[in-house]
Formats: sequence, C-alpha cells, structure tokens
Amino acid sequence: MFAGSDIGGTFTDTVLLTADGDLHVSKSPTTKEQLTQGALTGLGLAASRAGVAKGHVGRQLAYYAHGTTQATNAFIERKGVQTGLLCTRGFRDVLRTQRAMASWAGLAAHETLHFSARTHPDPIVSVDRIREVEERVDYKGSVIVPLNEGQLREAVRELVADGVEAIAIAFLWAFRNDAYERRAAEIIAEEAPEVFVSTASQLLPVLGEYERTSTTAINAYLGPIIARYVTNLERELRSDGFEGGLSIMESGGGVLPAQDAAGQAAAMLTSGPAGGVLASAALAAEKGWPNVITSDMGGTSFDVGLIVDGQPLLTRTAEVGRFHVALPMIGVTAIGSGGGSIAQVQDGHLTVGPQSAGAHPGPACYGRGGARPTITDVDVVLGFIDPDYFLGGEMSLDRERAVAAVEEHVARPLGLGVLEAAAGVRKVADNQMADLLRKVTLRAGYDPRDFVLFAYGGAGPTHAHR
Repeated sequence: MFAGSDIGGTFTDTVLLTADGDLHVSKSPTTKEQLTQGALTGLGLAASRAGVAKGHVGRQLAYYAHGTTQATNAFIERKGVQTGLLCTRGFRDVLRTQRAMASWAGLAAHETLHFSARTHPDPIVSVDRIREVEERVDYKGSVIVPLNEGQLREAVRELVADGVEAIAIAFLWAFRNDAYERRAAEIIAEEAPEVFVSTASQLLPVLGEYERTSTTAINAYLGPIIARYVTNLERELRSDGFEGGLSIMESGGGVLPAQDAAGQAAAMLTSGPAGGVLASAALAAEKGWPNVITSDMGGTSFDVGLIVDGQPLLTRTAEVGRFHVALPMIGVTAIGSGGGSIAQVQDGHLTVGPQSAGAHPGPACYGRGGARPTITDVDVVLGFIDPDYFLGGEMSLDRERAVAAVEEHVARPLGLGVLEAAAGVRKVADNQMADLLRKVTLRAGYDPRDFVLFAYGGAGPTHAHR
C-alpha cells in the first residue's frame, strides 16, 4: 500500500492506494498540539476502509508521504526555538534592516498607506543572540581576514549559556569559499553537539547577503521543531511495523526523505499548498488544459497558484511572515479566508478573517464550544451545506447554533435579518477571494479568461460556483 496525507490548518486529508489499485480517502480534524496524532488517525481511518485491521497498517504500508503545516505554523506563530547567529564582524544588523525593506516587506498595498506608522517585524534572531566573528573573504573567495577561532569558540559558549537550541552561520561571500563556515560548524559540534546548526553556504550558496542570512536563520529557527516532528512520526509508524519509505513534501514540489527534512526545514514552509498545485497540474495534463488557476479553500486559508503551459509557476524568493525565504517554491499566494474564518462587525464594518476557529472548537455549527460565526456557519444557514451530510455523512452540523451565532454577532449589530446578514458575510468572503484571483493573474500579466479554474479544498467548490 501507498499513502499520502495533507495536514492542513483545520483538517487532515489522507489518500491510500492499495495493491489492487483501489483508492480510499479519509478526513479527520487536525490536532494542532500534536500534528502526528492527526496524521496517524487519518491513516488508520483510510486503512480501515481498505479492510486493514488496526495494528496491521504499518506492516502493509510500503511508502508514506505527506505535506504538513508544522513549519508554517511554527514560523507564523513564532513558536520556533531560541536561535543564535554567527556573522562576519560589522554585519550584525543585516536581519534587522532587511535590505531597507523591513517596514513594508510582506504587507498588502493598503497596509503600506501610512508608511510612517509601520513597524519592523519581530526579529527571528534577537540582537543579543547575534555574535560577530573576525573573518573575511572577498568576492573571489580569497581570504582577507583569517578566522579567529578563539573568538568564535567564546561566542558559541555565550550563545549556549544563553539557552539557544540552534545556531545559524552566515559569513560574507561564504558561497565562494565555505571553509570558515564549515570550520565554525565543526567548532559548534565540539562545544555543543546538541545544538542544531545551519550554514548559509550549504543551504543557499548564491549571491545575496540578506536573503542568505534570512533563509539560514529561518532554517535554524525551525530545524529542531521539524526534527522532533519527523522523529515522533517515524517512531509511531515504526512501532506499528512500518518498514517503508517516509518522505515530506517540500515547497518546490519535490519530496524530502525524512532524515533530510530537518536540515531543510525552510523548504517546507509551503509544503501543503505545493502538493495541491502539483496534483492540479497532473489532472490538467490528463484533461489537456495547459493553463489553470488553482484555488484551494480549506478551513483556515484560501491559496491560489498558477499553472502556465502545463507547468506550475515557481518563485525564487518568497515573503513568508514578512521575511524573505530565497528557496525555490511553487508560487502560492494565500489570504485568511477559509471555512473556519470568523465573521465579525468592527466599528460598523463587516470583516471576514483572517482569524480562524480551526477544528477545535471550530465553527459554531460543530457544537464543540465555538460561538463566533464562520464561513461554514454561513453556508449552513444559507443551505449551501447539508448539515446532515457533512464529511460524507460522518458528521452532523447544528444549524440552530449557526443561526444563533450569525444573529448575535452579525445580524443584530448591523440591524439585518439572519439570512441577509449571512448573505453579506458570504459576499464579503467571495469578493476577497475574487480579488486575490485577480491579483495573482493580472499582476503577473495573465488574462484569467485564458485559464481553467480548479476549485478544491473542503470549502472551495461551495464558493467557486459563484
């Protein structure tokens, strides 16, 4: 058997292919506090539909691959590890200045209108955990200033004493001559073998001081998180008799062997959405459609990508959480407009998202304690979702709770009826998504009329038909 899972912000989807060529699917709530549990639950559910008894799944599974939001969640929510940075003397402010883009990088156009009021994002590595090291090579890779190993050892000891779990190394022109970065990594291994190390020359050996430093710092920030995640997942699978291959989807469209995932954690920032675009490209090729707009509306976000002449568009540098990641990625642009996005009235204005109710407690109609109205609640109120046949009939929704949430938080504050208020929420959400589709296509110079729209994700088709 072969299996793949997509761990989204709200639900985890699993597909299992048997030796007979039969496909079995499952959908289960994402367990945000322990993502591996949600993945294993989904795998077990799909296997049970294939007639595989519990406790025998691992033994019959030959290969398991999945996309995950682990790196994305940890980065956006700033739940990575304490990270240190070793840089060339005189260049400690590279991350703070962000090539003079710190005040507006990653912001939407309307967010940059009052430029003087903009602030820098919180740094990945705080200034007090950055250590300058005496060393310098030039653009040819020739040594100008020898590496001061004594100073470097002292810097490492200070960082370890300060509690760092990971250290990023980014020296000037190291991609021309990586000897000093490699030596720095060796010294860290000698002084603190438990500390995770990421070197710019190995991760991203290209021109661009800030981009190299930023990407390497993010990689170090996330590396131990991904290492623990993959270790836990592999341990659980192996305990069930799994002896096959385990791979993780990466942002560029390939897969990483489990043992390599931690070393390239930054490459997993758009792991899940990349898989959706790749699957769309495969289906489009089968149908003979060269140009496709992919729209993935899940429980938390709405993700849009482009396929042109049969190939997903790639980007060399992406802005994630207002920081630059200079690794090849399938171009996906996202907004917080998913099935769990919360609708609310602020200062007399109706807004939808980006806050999400997630799977726990979820929309009000789930009956799990959620009280704020979401797009899913609105779709239930308006009849776009059958409350008695949600998740293929595995879950029932409470329409009365959805009506009550819309009435209290939207209809009453706006002086509208429940149906009118629900229609307004849906219209706002649909317009937000339509605006993103226009932005992705028109700004790139493409006419959307030349494309086929693929709508997927748990909530996608419900809204795309309009």
